[in-house]
Amino acid sequence: MNALFSEKQGRVADENAAPSASSFSPRAAPAAPIVRLEHFSFTYEGAARPALADLDLEVRPGEFVGVVGAEGSGRTTLFRVLNGSAPRHFRGTWSGIAEVGGLDACEVGHAELGVFVASIFDDPDAQIVSLTVEEEVCFALVQRGLPSDIVAARMKEALAAVGLSGLERRATSSLSGGQKQRLVTASALALEPKLVLLDESTASLDPRGARGLYSLLRAKCQKKGLAVVAVERDLELLMEYADRVVAMESGRVVMDAGRRDIAPNSRLLKRIGVRLPAWIETVDALGASGLLSAPLPATEAEAAARIVELLVESKARTTRPHAIPPTISPAPTGGSLTGNMEENLAESLAERELPA
Repeated sequence: MNALFSEKQGRVADENAAPSASSFSPRAAPAAPIVRLEHFSFTYEGAARPALADLDLEVRPGEFVGVVGAEGSGRTTLFRVLNGSAPRHFRGTWSGIAEVGGLDACEVGHAELGVFVASIFDDPDAQIVSLTVEEEVCFALVQRGLPSDIVAARMKEALAAVGLSGLERRATSSLSGGQKQRLVTASALALEPKLVLLDESTASLDPRGARGLYSLLRAKCQKKGLAVVAVERDLELLMEYADRVVAMESGRVVMDAGRRDIAPNSRLLKRIGVRLPAWIETVDALGASGLLSAPLPATEAEAAARIVELLVESKARTTRPHAIPPTISPAPTGGSLTGNMEENLAESLAERELPA
């Protein structure tokens, strides 16, 4: 087994104490990164500028890392380097270190990386090679020479995980776009990889399907130590499932942040062309107007709670004392308490010359 995936233990002892069973305390060392890029640059053949420039990035087992950026930011090139297709198929020159599972990703081929890396692309039709669902999931497993009983068990488990049980004999050509994406996900998981790479793989899925895919991968990260690197346009989706989000611009990492540090970097993200979730836009507007004081909310749940407080305060300020009834009465027909508070907030925003 590759040393990268073996468990290591360290011991801590008093230097002056005699060695004994009680003087040592075993402690697991941090897992070595499965992805390690150091000062890595890559330039496509014939290109004037590098697609990746002096890039530093680490991903450890069990981590779910999202990658965002505008077109031309280098995120797709990063995906290609990590799965070995650049420079193998996408020719170019490079410098620095790009290791995946302890192997030089630019020197080894797909066969070596494919032992522990699985890729899921944005177009499932480009990946499906078999006529039926079961044949598709079993194809790579058979190519690896696994026993038939293991192949069958993995196929069954993978299809169940993505919700395609019972469709084993279905023709792949008859599947919907979402079903095809779930099928290639099942094929990837059946390989039991250590690293899954996704390149806008939620593009053909509806919101429920996209969350289902990321929820499944997130569970694999937590329970199996799977590492995930997802190139994604939907920042809101990544904020729900990723441990970290990396933002790229001009081939460089300009932000590497945990979930709570993403919203505070909204100006940077907006500048580099990343579409922000609506709640972050709202929080930024309220903060700029002075209606929300620092520190601003870092999560959608915090934002909702703060805005409700703001609505309640606004209602209290704008309600005249003599108009307050002695008891709470039902909202008038056609209206609601929440709706009235929203109207009050809109009035407050208008007074501060901020569009509601």
